[in-house]
Amino acid sequence: MSGQRDWAEWDAELLRQLRAVRTVADLAAVLKWYVGVRGRAVRTIAKVAGANGLSRSSISVFLAGRRAIPHALLKPLAAGCGFDTEAAFVALGEAWSRISRDDPAPPPGRTPPVEQPAEVESDRDRHLATLETMAEVAGRMNDESTFGFAQAIYERVLDMRRVLLGDRHPDTLTARHNLGAVLGQLDDLDAACVVLDIAYRTRRDTLGPADPATLASMEALAAARANVGERHTARKLLEESLVYRRENLEAVAGTDDERPALLERYRATAANLVAQVEKLDGPETAAELRRTL
Repeated sequence: MSGQRDWAEWDAELLRQLRAVRTVADLAAVLKWYVGVRGRAVRTIAKVAGANGLSRSSISVFLAGRRAIPHALLKPLAAGCGFDTEAAFVALGEAWSRISRDDPAPPPGRTPPVEQPAEVESDRDRHLATLETMAEVAGRMNDESTFGFAQAIYERVLDMRRVLLGDRHPDTLTARHNLGAVLGQLDDLDAACVVLDIAYRTRRDTLGPADPATLASMEALAAARANVGERHTARKLLEESLVYRRENLEAVAGTDDERPALLERYRATAANLVAQVEKLDGPETAAELRRTL
């Protein structure tokens, strides 16, 4: 019984703290405190919330208060942190509303999904599973002779995910990103720029600017812009991406098993930026930049 009383006290304290939240930093502090109460590591949170597009690096950034939490990711993140009562989720939503009150535009993903009958939901799940298989097949088409087939598959996957999941769902955005990438491989560069620009901007608005998926689309867009001669735009995109990759790298502990992959991506982005600078400003400027990264 004492344990039950202890948890009731912790839950009451959580509600009290949530009702006092007024800023992004306030909310991050409450979540980080509750993670400590529940004894959860970032990898544990990611196991619960990862299916909703949350990586461990994004979780670390949100818990540090470096970025506002998008509404679409609020409940998955809180569930990963240990929220398990209706009162806590209600108080969380109210806290988020207070933080975003000064923003006249409704945040992306705020509208709740419409509930569907069980038989419709079952058909939907089967369709989504088929689309996942199709996307996996397209992803294995790495030979130049198969790029056209991959394009057709990705177009179909994108169209159907837009219908079933909506334009802003992470899986829909993955399909859009992959379509843009294969259009670039087919040298349909103008189309690639358009598709990747939509993928990047929507991922930025729904997942946040520092999310690895957002950065992947940003860097793919940079490559497409460079290929159509817009090297200054490509350089600007890569510079911004590198800032976020550095922040993501600094947000994880030195012993975190995600750090090597983050470091590898940081170095790859830095190398791409140096390559663009060399083409724009020459080898000496590029060499000077390389020494600072």
